[in-house]
Amino acid sequence: MKLLIDNLDSRGAQDCTALVDSSKSPSVVRKLNSPAELKMSLVAGGGSFVVPVIGARVTLTFSNGNDLFTGYVVQTPTYQYLG
Repeated sequence: MKLLIDNLDSRGAQDCTALVDSSKSPSVVRKLNSPAELKMSLVAGGGSFVVPVIGARVTLTFSNGNDLFTGYVVQTPTYQYLG
């Protein structure tokens, strides 16, 4: 699985696969006559991580290159401080 997030800030799509929370696997919810939803958690690992903004393009693909989900961030990310 590979997760790419493009914040449309001229840096291009960033590979965020290593930042996916391993305790909660990403889930794709598909319902009839409504857009698909991707629900996931990211864990900020280093200083180079940029929080996805509303409108950022998200692509989740399998290892073989087939797309599982493509869409946009439509909700402000929530933060959970652990310190």
